[in-house]
Amino acid sequence: MLDKDEDLKKLKQAWEWFRSGCGKSVPEEPNEWKACFDALSKDVDLVLRNAIAACEALDSAEDGPRLISELSRRLDRNWDGYRFDEYVVGAAKRLGYDRIDVVQFRNRHLDKWRKVVAAADDGCAERLVTQRIEADMLDMMSRALPAPSSEIIDKLQLKTPLELTVLMLALRVRAPIYAEDLAQALDLIGAELARVAQREQGPTSS
Repeated sequence: MLDKDEDLKKLKQAWEWFRSGCGKSVPEEPNEWKACFDALSKDVDLVLRNAIAACEALDSAEDGPRLISELSRRLDRNWDGYRFDEYVVGAAKRLGYDRIDVVQFRNRHLDKWRKVVAAADDGCAERLVTQRIEADMLDMMSRALPAPSSEIIDKLQLKTPLELTVLMLALRVRAPIYAEDLAQALDLIGAELARVAQREQGPTSS
């Protein structure tokens, strides 16, 4: 059963390949299958020829060491998908969105993150990937606060809807985007509440 986006993507790719090989997305007649087989044979032949040429280049006394070094560098920059997961988990925790489906979120942005890794200077990939993942997460959540209103009310014992509205707006404007955790974010809200209350009371007479 095709119940994943990746499965559907592969199925569509197969249909497109069949269509390019024989003109139909689902071959039925012997001549259609033969056309697909011939197309596949040409593809395999091209892959093998390119592989042989690459091996000969790597074995070259003149260019081989340089090519091997460059290949190794590119492989180091071509991260497997799972290597991004720890960065997604960390960003979700810092931003207060720790219920996100890590794998689904990663698959949606994987190509873009790999481009960041490939373009990064040596030693900078992790930092840049972290920034990009945090940005993508904030875009997805449309600048949602790091906690739902029910948790804010419970934490700060708010009494009126007006207090909650003022605090949530204040947090969006004043609080650092990357709070260390939910407790820190709510502490910032509490500090803003005290400032609002002080302004409402006005200056006190001595």
